[in-house]
Amino acid sequence: MSVPDDMRNSHRQMVAAWEAEGNTIPAYVPPPVTDAEIRAEADRRIKALAPEYTEAERETWTPQVAEARNVIAGGQSAALDLLAAPRGVTTEELAQVIIAKEAALFTASAAILAKQETLLRMSERPQGYTDDEWWT
Repeated sequence: MSVPDDMRNSHRQMVAAWEAEGNTIPAYVPPPVTDAEIRAEADRRIKALAPEYTEAERETWTPQVAEARNVIAGGQSAALDLLAAPRGVTTEELAQVIIAKEAALFTASAAILAKQETLLRMSERPQGYTDDEWWT
């Protein structure tokens, strides 16, 4: 329960009377930070790496990477042909872009996951675990 520090408030008057009897309110102790909270923050940060992409685009990312690897290895991809045409690039050029983006995203995600692991292994987790200082 929260009571405003305003003596016009009846609950605050009751607290003051209780304190006048020699009672004290214990200091607030925040609950410990949970694994789920840390994992949710890591997930939020990973999703924020490429905010311009829709969920549908994200769902096709793994197959795009597989197709890009296939094209780079000398194969063909009808799907990448379709995606490359409106961009005005060749399928091979698009494949190179996809592989480069995958590498950059993987590196950035790995850095976030490493920070997540550091926080998860702390015996006393900081209340400010969402601050950038813990993730950069």
